[in-house]
Order: sequence, then C-alpha cells, then structure tokens
Amino acid sequence: MDMLPKDMSSVRNSPAPTKNDGVEDLYDLLRDTPQSTCDANNELERYLCEHVDSNYSETLENYWHRKKNEYPALYEAATKLFSVIPSESICESCFSTASYLLDKRRTRLQYSKAELVVMGCQLANKFPHWLDDLA
Repeated sequence: MDMLPKDMSSVRNSPAPTKNDGVEDLYDLLRDTPQSTCDANNELERYLCEHVDSNYSETLENYWHRKKNEYPALYEAATKLFSVIPSESICESCFSTASYLLDKRRTRLQYSKAELVVMGCQLANKFPHWLDDLA
C-alpha cells in the first residue's frame, strides 16, 4: 500500500469516454484537411484527401465498387484484400475448387491461372453484382 499516494486529491480522474471520442476526432481531422494540398494525379493522395461522412452507412465492398473508376489501382488492391479467406469453411471450398482445377488431366494449366480462377470464384460468390460489370 506504500505505492499509492497519501493525498488522493492530486490524482486526476480521466473523464469518462464520450460518444465523440476517438473515431469522431479522426473524422474531424479528416474534414479539416485542406483540399488544395492534394495531388490530383496521385490516387492515394486523392483517396486520403477525400471527404469522409461518418453518418453514411455503406459497406466497404460497396464503397470500392462505387469508386472503382475513380481509384482503379486502389480498387484492384481492395479486391485482393477482400479475397482473403476469413473462415475455415471458405478455405475448404477454395481447396476443393483448386483440387478440381489442378488434377492430372489439366497438366498445362499454370498455378497462377488456377489461383486467379479460385479467387474469382470466391469473389463471384460473395459479390455476384460485380459480375454484371464484366459482361
């Protein structure tokens, strides 16, 4: 008990977190970013300078689908990121698709092409509306 201060009046209590702490502060900082400092030719700079509306409810997948023409390189990176397999059952499905593609009958199919087919199958299952844009 010798570690505690004898006079507790000098100990400051931190204020209880409010709804606006954290994320709202970050949004406020983003809103205050001057738009004139953004390089119009750099996708990443334009993306980072983009206005963020914290009240707008949109999934990440829908956001990137909507912005794919505005940020094509970032859109491609986002689609690769969204292809990460988050659960074991989806992983098993990928292995099943890959084993179907990479059997003894398909000896000329490159592994890189098979990987793209498996990734495409998973994305098509999760985001079927993206296929409409390819047609």
